[in-house]
Amino acid sequence: MVWLGVCSKGMTPLVIFDQGTVDHAQYIDNVLPIVLEYGNKIFGENWIFQQDGARPHIHHLTQKWCLDNFPSFIDKDHWPPNSPDLNPMDYCIWDEFAEAIDWCQMKKFKMRKCNTLCSKSTLINRYQKSNYMKYTRWKRILYFRFELFI
Repeated sequence: MVWLGVCSKGMTPLVIFDQGTVDHAQYIDNVLPIVLEYGNKIFGENWIFQQDGARPHIHHLTQKWCLDNFPSFIDKDHWPPNSPDLNPMDYCIWDEFAEAIDWCQMKKFKMRKCNTLCSKSTLINRYQKSNYMKYTRWKRILYFRFELFI
């Protein structure tokens, strides 16, 4: 299992889990602190965190952690389901990311944590070039819906 956060200004470090399924406790301990650190580093105190409907994301302890720690957070009852514009990871970035990974190398590492699988700038450039119109539409929707500049 892998986790990656993405926004208009970059990407978080990749988090690779040794086992196949991640529960809420692993998500809270291993992912959310990275999100908080990089979100604050990139945006300061003016940003909104959004997740999808994965089980670790909707768990009540995860929701509480997010509410208590993030500057702003869209809880599970308010994010739009199945929205390609607000969930670019699910609808286009993971495909680009999967193509950029050297899966033979990953099998050698047996999914251990490793520093770099591929260049973050390569992933961002591929995403921006191949999905430019989707990306700009996504930015416009965030602005008009939440008055959020990206």
